[in-house]
Amino acid sequence: MASVKRQAELTIHGSETRESLGKYKEHHLDFLTYTFATATIIAYATYTYVEKIPQVSTFFSPFVNQLFPAFEARKWMMLSIPFVVYGITRYAQLLYEQKEGERPEKIITQDVPLVVTIGIWVTIIIALIYIF
Repeated sequence: MASVKRQAELTIHGSETRESLGKYKEHHLDFLTYTFATATIIAYATYTYVEKIPQVSTFFSPFVNQLFPAFEARKWMMLSIPFVVYGITRYAQLLYEQKEGERPEKIITQDVPLVVTIGIWVTIIIALIYIF
């Protein structure tokens, strides 16, 4: 988000607001944004593959353990990867189309597809940890 905010500030205001912005080049900030987005996706995908879902005993636990005895051994967290990828790409699309990089909280809270994606991601994570 830092590189996106710098890029938006540089694009909208130029280097007049801060002297340090004169040292940035727009194509370099683009490269940093792409690199950080890619690294975030790779790190999250690796985390979902390596991380074992914590076992929380709930009302559903006996039922789920009976139906899926090897549930913990499977990599169910990986189901959330497409939502993270879509969320990051949607966020980037909105940044470049709407030029709202200086206010990322506005983008995250006011775009309906992005809010729905975040909601689905949260629901999947909660379901995997506390229900299954």
